[in-house]
Amino acid sequence: MNERDDAVEELRPEELLAYYREVTRVLGLDRENPDPKRPNKQAGFSINWFYQRLVPRWGADVPAIVAAFLGSGAPGLLRSGEVPREDFAEALLEGAERPNESQLSAIARALGSTVSIIQGPPGTGKTKTILNLVSCALASGEGATVAVVATNGEAIRTIGEKIADAAKQGEAAGRNWTRLVRAHAPLGSMGVRHEWSEEHPGEPVFSKNGRGADERPCDRPDLGTTGWEPNVRAEEFLAGHPFVTCTIHSILKCFADGERYRYDYVIMDEASQCDVALGIIAMSCAKHLVLVGDVEQLAPIHVDDLDPEVEGALAESGVRRPRLPWHGLVDGEDGMSVLKAAQAAFAPLGVPSTMLVEHYRCDPMIIGFSNECIYGGKLMVRSRPSGGTPVRVRWFEGSYHEKTLPEGRAKRGSKHNLKQLDVFMEEEFPKLLELVSGEDAPSVCILTPYKGQLRELRARMVEAAQELDDAISRPGEPREDDALGLADLSLTIHTSQGKEFDYVYLLPVEDLSTWEQPWSQGRRLVNVAVTRAKRELVVVTSSSLMSDRVQRALLGKERSVDPSASARSWSEQEKERGEYIRRLVDYVMREEGMAAFRRSSLRSVFDVCPLVRRERFLAGRGGWRGRDLPSAPEVAIARALLEVDLEGRGLACAFEAPLSAIPHELAERRLADDPAEGELTRERKLAFMYDYDKARDEDGARIESHLDFAIYERATGRLVLAIEVDGNSHREQEFRQGARPKARAGEDRLAHMRRNERMKDAIARDLGGLVLLGNDREAWEVERPLRGCFTLLRLRTNGSTAWETESVRAAARADVGALPRRAFSTIERLIDEQVARGTERAPVLELEVAGAPIAAVAELSL
Repeated sequence: MNERDDAVEELRPEELLAYYREVTRVLGLDRENPDPKRPNKQAGFSINWFYQRLVPRWGADVPAIVAAFLGSGAPGLLRSGEVPREDFAEALLEGAERPNESQLSAIARALGSTVSIIQGPPGTGKTKTILNLVSCALASGEGATVAVVATNGEAIRTIGEKIADAAKQGEAAGRNWTRLVRAHAPLGSMGVRHEWSEEHPGEPVFSKNGRGADERPCDRPDLGTTGWEPNVRAEEFLAGHPFVTCTIHSILKCFADGERYRYDYVIMDEASQCDVALGIIAMSCAKHLVLVGDVEQLAPIHVDDLDPEVEGALAESGVRRPRLPWHGLVDGEDGMSVLKAAQAAFAPLGVPSTMLVEHYRCDPMIIGFSNECIYGGKLMVRSRPSGGTPVRVRWFEGSYHEKTLPEGRAKRGSKHNLKQLDVFMEEEFPKLLELVSGEDAPSVCILTPYKGQLRELRARMVEAAQELDDAISRPGEPREDDALGLADLSLTIHTSQGKEFDYVYLLPVEDLSTWEQPWSQGRRLVNVAVTRAKRELVVVTSSSLMSDRVQRALLGKERSVDPSASARSWSEQEKERGEYIRRLVDYVMREEGMAAFRRSSLRSVFDVCPLVRRERFLAGRGGWRGRDLPSAPEVAIARALLEVDLEGRGLACAFEAPLSAIPHELAERRLADDPAEGELTRERKLAFMYDYDKARDEDGARIESHLDFAIYERATGRLVLAIEVDGNSHREQEFRQGARPKARAGEDRLAHMRRNERMKDAIARDLGGLVLLGNDREAWEVERPLRGCFTLLRLRTNGSTAWETESVRAAARADVGALPRRAFSTIERLIDEQVARGTERAPVLELEVAGAPIAAVAELSL
């Protein structure tokens, strides 16, 4: 955020509230279940009711804290001060460790000020400080009431768990703890409130299923919202339970008069994750406000898909945008957090801000990274070393992340990285199983920033758990699928904030990016991921994300991708905001050296693709993807084939061998209609092979009709092995980061590509070939009984293949010794097994040029 500019004249408070009203209306529209008769129908999560119906009732009586935040110049709105520590010392919670110096300062300032801010980096005791503050607030005056609120339920649950632990101890917990336990009531949505009533007979009864005890509805038509408690009033309930926890969305709805009640203290936890519009709801019900969070952790998510719709609505309504950035809802690529906004808005009013600086959670090696790179060395590390190697890097070469979109679901686009998943499942997952299977199992979590990766990861872990259950179940006993709860061990980084685990595995998904800064390298994202780990952090990532210095140490100068070349188009602001995985790896190399780095054995011929793209970039050959050049994966295969002894086997290889090189009469004799797929007719297959100009799909797009690589017998021309390189265009729809596809053209292109795949595979089978979808031995075992006269091998470039040649396999074995249990077939083995089966019935390629320019492809000299 830019420094404060007092020369900028901000909109009036009523204009700012009109802006929030219009924006929350657009963002809150029910897009999942639209109603043509109600174009402004709001979704359940919408807070537009607050700005549309409740705010106008304020008139000139705007709550003081809201008025101060919006820039009201009225003097004396806020008071700032610090309560003497001796005044609240007796109210501090009992325990072995009393609050430290920074925690005591935060409590004193919060009790003495109308608004105060507590900055709490990870592991510095935010929850402990909040609970002590609540205890002191309750003891500060007769009938004092406190609400601890947050934008998500996880922060509220953490508070509740601490109170539940104290409740189990009873009076032994201490006088102040006992008072806190008795004062507390976990409220929230209608269901949560009624559940509390059922567990506390004799207390005020909250409504159930939309009806109260006297059958009064929970809807509030006057406010345009539902889920409102119709019976229980605030003063009545808070007299017996003056301390409540609740989400901000529900805090006004907990009581029949909730829109008018003001708590003595409202403490907002994880305020860095709360946006400004939602934060104003919390401000509106507070006499004293305490914002607790960390601007270096995750901010609210900003959905830029809706920006044009918001702009259109503002223009149509004549509502103006705020002129000062902290009154807006956007902060760069993130949402504007109420914590960051409050720091700027309240700064001229002398609102105190306290940073908690003593860290207790992570191994010193782990928190050392965040302390150095995020917090400028301000933290005092009180945790003890856990032993071993607290941070490890499991690395591989290449760039394998791809965009993904769940088929048939109107969900936002995401990304995944199958290479990272394979490396994790083969080489780290066995250790994880040992950890969670033993007695006194430590807490473990696998973190990733993308939901696409999370979906794939959970599916694989459930499958692995089922295999484990099969292996350990006794005959006759029912199998307990996912008995270890493995799928629950994985989270996105956003949902992990506020949690902590003994062991954390980080899968950042993105590898080297050419033109855009990898979002997964963002400062806040990496900081949150790293600081979830207490004892050990394992990062699974590609060397392409590492600095040139680390790459040279791991690979040598000739294999370094030089990531700085890809970042030349980034602004200095982008570079500062990102590259934090690279900084983390640099830190590990400096502190732990090579001992902390372990190379994956899952090597692939496609690992060199970033190198090929770099060669093109430096040579100026058509940019990163010259249209007149083979693709980087095709170059990678060509280079790999140069190391295969084709000549010694009496074989040659053709690049982009046309299907028309197969004799026409052979195709006419063998091709047939495919009854399973109506579009794969004999006529279309023949057109696909021989009549390129007429071979078009249903949308008019030309159909390609060649084999990427054709290995054949020099003496006879018989086809032995065809290799198809399936790049990401075979899997990706064209869509922007986090959005639906840009246009139907993206879906049409993908459908066209997949139709071509099915056509080519069907032709290969008709001609007597085996079709292998990858070089995994499982795929081979499925097709092997068919005994084809040649083999068509599809190699996907998404990281799902490995050890494609004997030289790659040998290099992997030299690195790690014994290879993992997963088996892959090499090209040499497929050739030799095919020759052993016989090629007498294989198609003969009638090529005009014997052999092929494989060396030219490999050297980019075509």
